[in-house]
Amino acid sequence: MLARLQATGVSCLGIETDDEIGGNWMKRYDSVTLHTSKSMNELPFDRMFNANSYFLTGKDYAQGLKNFARQHHLQVWLSSSVQKTTYDSQNGHWTVQVLKDEVQQTVRAKHLSMALGGGVDKPNISDISNRDEFKGSAMHSSQWKNAHGLQGKHGGVFGTGSSAFDIAKDMVRAGCANVTVIQRGQCRKLYRR
Repeated sequence: MLARLQATGVSCLGIETDDEIGGNWMKRYDSVTLHTSKSMNELPFDRMFNANSYFLTGKDYAQGLKNFARQHHLQVWLSSSVQKTTYDSQNGHWTVQVLKDEVQQTVRAKHLSMALGGGVDKPNISDISNRDEFKGSAMHSSQWKNAHGLQGKHGGVFGTGSSAFDIAKDMVRAGCANVTVIQRGQCRKLYRR
């Protein structure tokens, strides 16, 4: 979005909570993979991904985002977070309070766009009865790093999204005795004939 706005002559600024562009992709689990082809993930104006694989890893994608921002001189405040926004309807502008490097900053803008991402850092953990009686390890995908040390163990993955399949594939590659993928009953009904 920043590149498109900039190309049309609009002065723009990105506010990023991470300390590097693409940082949210670097923090994920080791096997994070985009599930569409590299060509489908290219950004406007240039080919940004140097990876040879058909599916980009999270690290490949993050590096492409960094390259893109650098090449197009995008203005992004890193390690920053929006604290408050207010709209002045009389003057037609937004006032945005930003905490940047622990210092409060004020930005005024005519337009405001929120690109908030998927909320990976804030897990939504299901309420599972008798969970405290389970003797194995259980974690949310936001806590998953890799399947090292799981060889010969039995694994279960709740969910059928991209992360679930990345993690299940990682468990199989690590040599788990078996891996079961569990999805909600409501989802199965959507696919019954």
